[in-house]
Amino acid sequence: MEQEQIKKMCDATDDKPFQAFLRDEGWKYDTEDDILAAYTRKVKSYQGTPLTEDEFLSELGIKYTLEGRQLYAKLYPLVQTGALKASNLYEYARFKWCLRHPEAVIACETGPKRWVVNNCGEEISTDRAKQIISNQWGFDIGRIEIVGTPYYDASDWNFIRFRCAGVDWVMHNDSLDQIYQ
Repeated sequence: MEQEQIKKMCDATDDKPFQAFLRDEGWKYDTEDDILAAYTRKVKSYQGTPLTEDEFLSELGIKYTLEGRQLYAKLYPLVQTGALKASNLYEYARFKWCLRHPEAVIACETGPKRWVVNNCGEEISTDRAKQIISNQWGFDIGRIEIVGTPYYDASDWNFIRFRCAGVDWVMHNDSLDQIYQ
């Protein structure tokens, strides 16, 4: 899309969110119709309507069709149960979280109708996970038992389920919650 076409679209609307979308993501699309379809997907999801599988795949891009179908099959039931919001479903597509590892989509209930869901795709060793938990939260490293696969993308992007002294915990994106039973 040429700069002149983008400028005309911005001038034709007073919609600041649309202008921000054009500035941040407009470069990804070839036609005005593609831009408007992408913006519509975003608005729809932030208004609470989950993307359909086809919309989810469109947001991911054509080269991720097989992986996208598997990821959508893991995520959509989480939207239906309330573990994820429609906007979260959109963000999994937009940021391609867990795309290569749909099995990394794990949800833990941390309170009545309160969930945390993994959005990290990098697996780390259990020893490294124990070290992170001990350093950040002060748990005795010898008493930490990692449950499942720990995931970690950065110091504030992580998902590590663990048990310590008979209590189940989840470290999720730099916060710590006890798993609700």
